[in-house]
Amino acid sequence: MGGETRGGSGLVTAWRTLTQLPIPGRDAAAFAQALPWFPAVGLLLGLVAALAAWAGTSIGWPMGGALLATLWLVYATGGLHLDGLGDTADGLYGGRPAARALEIMKDSRVGAMGVVAIALILLFKATALARLAEAGDCHWLPLPMVMGRYAMAQLVCTQPYARSEGGTAAPFFQGAGVKQLRWALPVTLCMGLALAGAVGVAAALLTTAVTWLLARWWRRRLGGITGDTLGCACELIETGLLWLLAAAAPWMGCLGAGLKWH
Repeated sequence: MGGETRGGSGLVTAWRTLTQLPIPGRDAAAFAQALPWFPAVGLLLGLVAALAAWAGTSIGWPMGGALLATLWLVYATGGLHLDGLGDTADGLYGGRPAARALEIMKDSRVGAMGVVAIALILLFKATALARLAEAGDCHWLPLPMVMGRYAMAQLVCTQPYARSEGGTAAPFFQGAGVKQLRWALPVTLCMGLALAGAVGVAAALLTTAVTWLLARWWRRRLGGITGDTLGCACELIETGLLWLLAAAAPWMGCLGAGLKWH
C-alpha cells in the first residue's frame, strides 16, 4: 500500500500486534503503517476459524467445531482483545469519572464485571459459530473477523488517545489519520465484497457506523480511545456480526456470494 508498507513491514507489525503467533520479517518504521493491514490479519484468523468449524461439521459435530474455532481465536490472539473487553467493562461500570475509569482499566487485575463480560462474549460467540456450522455456512466466518480488526483501525485513525501519560497502544496513534484510513476502508470493502458479496459491503458499512457510535461514547466518557477499548470494539463488532449472520442463516444462501462448505 504505497511506500508505507514497503517490504510488507506493515503486515508484519499488524500480525505481531494482533496475534501471538510468530512471523518472520522486520517491523514497520512507524506503528501507524500497520493499521491498513489490520483487516488482512482478521481475514487470516477467520479462514483458520472457518476451517476449524467446518472440520467439526464434517464429522457431524457442529458444536465441537464451533468450540474449536473459538479456542483458535482465543489462542491466536493471546486473549488480547478479551482482556480489553474485560478491562473496559470494569472501568465503565458504575458511571465513574474518566480519570478513575482509566485507572481501573490500567489495573492488570480483572474485576467481576470484566469476568462476566468475557464469559458472555465467549458464550455468544460459540453459540453463533455453532449455528453457522450447523447451517453449513462456515464460509461466512472470516467476515466478522475482518470487520472487528477494521473497527480498531478506524478508531485509531479518527480518535485521540485518552491517556496523556502514554500507554501500550499510544505508538499506533502517532501519525495515524486519514492517510491510513483511506487504505483500510477500501481494502475492507473489497474483502467484504469478495467474502460475502452485498452482505459483505453492508457489514463494512454497518461496522463503520457502529464504530463511530462507540467512538462518540468513549470520547465522551474517557476523553478518547485506549488499547482496552480497541480490544473491546473488536470483540463487540466480531460477535455482533456473527450473531446477525447466524440469525440470518436460513436466508444466507440467497444473499451472499460465498461458497458453502459441506
